[in-house]
Amino acid sequence: MKEWKLDYNEHLRYHIPKHGWKGFAWNNSTRVISATFLAISKLVGKTLNSTSVHNKDLFLNALNEQTKRGLLTVSNHTSRLDDPLMWSILGLKNMFDYPQFRWSTAAEDVCFKGSFSSFCMAVGKVLPLHRGSGVYQKTMNFCVNELQAGKWVHIFPEGKINLEQKAMRLKWGVGRLIADTPVTPLVLLIHHVGFEKIFPNEGILYPRVGKKSSIYISEPIDFTQEVTLLKQTKKTQEEIRKHLTDTIQIQMADLKQEAELFHNKIYHNKVDS
Repeated sequence: MKEWKLDYNEHLRYHIPKHGWKGFAWNNSTRVISATFLAISKLVGKTLNSTSVHNKDLFLNALNEQTKRGLLTVSNHTSRLDDPLMWSILGLKNMFDYPQFRWSTAAEDVCFKGSFSSFCMAVGKVLPLHRGSGVYQKTMNFCVNELQAGKWVHIFPEGKINLEQKAMRLKWGVGRLIADTPVTPLVLLIHHVGFEKIFPNEGILYPRVGKKSSIYISEPIDFTQEVTLLKQTKKTQEEIRKHLTDTIQIQMADLKQEAELFHNKIYHNKVDS
């Protein structure tokens, strides 16, 4: 049997607008499947477990008020199912608004091992990243284009699950998404706590119950003036990407401290077993 191999172009073609019956079937099936997974994440995050959220209304307002400006969300990565568990905070309207739902990325060698998993990623609007192919690979170009079209893109700049939850050097792709989108996207940083307790990174993948988690969302960050200044001072593209990524890294580190304080305050410093 011939070994299956991911076709990047074919995967991206899943999301080219279709007409007639194919378009009707694809659009409606993806809405139903995506909404189902989001409903399950809401069940797991909000009913079977406890999830507290800081700045939820701010996030939903930023999402619902999207017009011609893209929204870029950036978060830490601690479990195998941070996404879609993180999006248990979405409202009913957002769950069924498939075109508005986020684009995200995942490692090709981990999440795209076969035709079925790749189809699931396509339905979930997750794009394959090839390790070592840099910030100008097709998936990153696609994300820049979607941000320019006013869409929502989410990225895990640590590049992998941070098992020890220690400071990691962020990948420069996040800097490119900010710098290369002609209309600089609005940026929201997210730090979640406790997801690795709900979906442990070892053993069979199923949700635990009775765990405590929290999602801490930053104030919106507008990098427009900063990007303009960097370009006016003739910084190279690499220097701009590095500067923006370093800025995100510093702010994510501060957000981590705030998120952990918030988590401890909400749950009265009780240890989650």
